[in-house]
Amino acid sequence: MSDLNEFVSDLMQEPLFSAEYQKLRWRLDLTESLVSTRRNAGLTAEELARKAGISRYRMSRLESGSGTPDMRALRRAAKALGLTLRIELIPGKAA
Repeated sequence: MSDLNEFVSDLMQEPLFSAEYQKLRWRLDLTESLVSTRRNAGLTAEELARKAGISRYRMSRLESGSGTPDMRALRRAAKALGLTLRIELIPGKAA
């Protein structure tokens, strides 16, 4: 286990941290998925941005999870990767 994973694991024992982390987990999942898919496609962030017709700045924000994700940019990035962006509402406990 990496030092960062160990650190986060320790912090997850704190109820306030854990609650806030879970609220933002979807963003982390989204950014991890985008970066992983891009890398598997053999593209740099700059190449994907060019292929998707979005700025490097917007791609950087998507991949860093900064701010609220830009749905238009996400759709364009997905399309450039040969994917379709799908957002689901799944029954279960609300975060």
